[in-house]
Amino acid sequence: MAVCFLLWSWHGKNKFTQHKPTGRGTLESSIRDHQPDHDVGLFAEYLLVTTVPLYALLFGGTEATAGAFMSIISLTALMVRPILGHLLDARSRRLIVALAITGFALAALLYGRMPSIIWILALAVLHGFGLSAMTTAAPTIYADVTPKARLAEGISLFGLAMNLTAAIGPVTALWLIRAYNHQAAFNAAVFLLLLSGSLLVLLNYEKHQPRGFEVPNLDLRNLLEKTALKPASYQLLLGFGAAIVFSFIPLYANARQISNISLFFMINAATGLVASWMIGRLSMTYGIRRLFVPGLILVMISFIILAFSRTLPWMLLAAALYGLGNSVAFALINIIGLQSAPKSRRGATSATLYAAMDIGVALGSLTIGLIAARFNFTVAFLVVAGVILGDLILFISLHRD
Repeated sequence: MAVCFLLWSWHGKNKFTQHKPTGRGTLESSIRDHQPDHDVGLFAEYLLVTTVPLYALLFGGTEATAGAFMSIISLTALMVRPILGHLLDARSRRLIVALAITGFALAALLYGRMPSIIWILALAVLHGFGLSAMTTAAPTIYADVTPKARLAEGISLFGLAMNLTAAIGPVTALWLIRAYNHQAAFNAAVFLLLLSGSLLVLLNYEKHQPRGFEVPNLDLRNLLEKTALKPASYQLLLGFGAAIVFSFIPLYANARQISNISLFFMINAATGLVASWMIGRLSMTYGIRRLFVPGLILVMISFIILAFSRTLPWMLLAAALYGLGNSVAFALINIIGLQSAPKSRRGATSATLYAAMDIGVALGSLTIGLIAARFNFTVAFLVVAGVILGDLILFISLHRD
């Protein structure tokens, strides 16, 4: 079904697509009407990214396999994201969402039928393509269907959806694996992606400009959006910190013999949900600077606490602070970028911001891994705190409300 919508979206010769909402409902109803395909698709993504590394263990996979799997996904996402951003602006939002669903669905369908580490890593390329398409299109669509005066609220609702799926997706995957098997989790992901494809019919707000308006040529100079480079620099350094949370926290807890570390991620997701729910309206009341600076300070403090944590309560405190601070900063970066960009360049803007995140996560994973191996996790976490301090200084120097 997603392939059919893909072909439908591509139909026509170089006709630029103007993106604007057609309904007049409330912000919440407008987003609800146009974004369920993204939310369902992202839920399937978290099922897959949790299940595949565990599935690989059945065929001789190790922690290194899991690292390679995530690295391939991130690298693929980075490589194709600028092109996808251009297509979002030059062709159709629906096209890119259809590409995302198609990539995810094929990967989910084949993972459980390819009992080989090599095949799993090969499918990670397709998975990374789908992830890149979905996460580039989603914030762009949120911006499209949100009135300009309430753009900050629309972006905060996007963050809320991201945090919600991040909270329940991995838990659902682990339950399916324990109660049934890995194949059950893959089948659930396929079902969700088919549902997501069927919901593409709701993504119908795009209108075409008069015939004869030519699509800008694909050019290296317009793959990235210049107005988004400043917030992208904040995003890159923030991604450096995100890498250590998602890649190294379980290893860190194991090294210090701290049990029940899954609570860390639950607390992190819960506080992230709270922050995402509130940040849109707060940013309109207090401005970006008054919220972004405290957000980064909370992230920095969380890494300092982690550096010296020896017990679970201290790690949970760090999780709460990180969830709040990171969600605030992430939402505000997207608000800055999408508010500054021309409407015709929103796709390129989303691609620029998420490409910066891809780079930050990749560099952070590599650098912190080397530091932790050469010294220890305390030094690694303090280095990350220093990077976040650098992000804070950069923001204060460059940003003006």
